[in-house]
Amino acid sequence: AWIAYVHQPDPKVWAGKSDILVIAAAGGSPKNLTAEFRDSAGAGVKWSPDGKNLYWHSQEGLFHHIFRVPASGGKIAHITEGNRMHNDFDLARDGNKAVVLADPGTAPADVWSLDLNGSGGGRNRISNANPQMDEFAIAKAEPVRWKGPDDLDVEGLLTYPLDYTPGKKVPLILNIHGGPYGAHSGRFDSRAQIFAANGYAVLAPNPRGSTGYGMK
Repeated sequence: AWIAYVHQPDPKVWAGKSDILVIAAAGGSPKNLTAEFRDSAGAGVKWSPDGKNLYWHSQEGLFHHIFRVPASGGKIAHITEGNRMHNDFDLARDGNKAVVLADPGTAPADVWSLDLNGSGGGRNRISNANPQMDEFAIAKAEPVRWKGPDDLDVEGLLTYPLDYTPGKKVPLILNIHGGPYGAHSGRFDSRAQIFAANGYAVLAPNPRGSTGYGMK
């Protein structure tokens, strides 16, 4: 029998990298399963029903995805793909499917089912918690990237004003986050949508040190 746990080596560094480790229930030396994962791992960590794999979700750039690693160690699998937020999830008893809160960025999150045997395939929507969203005009939001002063790739989310005309100058709101740990994400942002409806563009940048971009 094995015990899995999330480990952060230095309790004084609250923003340090965390990893998923396993150790035999009888004791012994722990094994780090996510040492090669570029950011913190372990949020929502769950065993597969057969005990062969561990799943968790983690931010990757502007988006959130589900990952899997063999309990014996090995290659980390990217279960979900695309410009979506995949957050809280649970596994079916047979281990072949999962239910997850998924947010496409154009509406609040809904419950979806996922086929775990493919790379994000077999995705089916279960709930429609906000059907009124179909009646609203939603401003376009997309990732944008640029180079920092030390040639670091920097990313942010740009929300355009409603009915934006390319090439037209518009007022811009710069929405920064503190930390620098933490990050803006591609989730549905109702506040940015309110600004967009009033003619503003909103840029939400993730500077060096933001979650989901590694530990450099």
